[in-house]
Amino acid sequence: MQRSPPAQAIDAAQAYYQEAEGKAKKRDLNARRRKTPASPPPPPPPVQPAPLPWPRTILDYVCVLVGLIEGRRVELCEVVEMLRRTLRQHRMARARRIDQGVAWLHEQPP
Repeated sequence: MQRSPPAQAIDAAQAYYQEAEGKAKKRDLNARRRKTPASPPPPPPPVQPAPLPWPRTILDYVCVLVGLIEGRRVELCEVVEMLRRTLRQHRMARARRIDQGVAWLHEQPP
């Protein structure tokens, strides 16, 4: 069975670029494409933990309390997430929906 012309061209190109002459040509082409010598990427900056929204001593105290109530060890990240969810309550004002929207726009203008 004879291979199609594109497959033959692919085979020829692969054979050429595996020889020393082809490797040198490919290296030159890639260097021209980069326009600068290849250098290793800079190391990523160290990951700094996000600042805690509450004092650490209070969070530790809440961890102990929640742990005593639930009867298990509670991680600091669990307590922070729980507090964020709890303190993100919506306001319970008795106002029409349009009035709430206008009040919100006054607080946070676009």
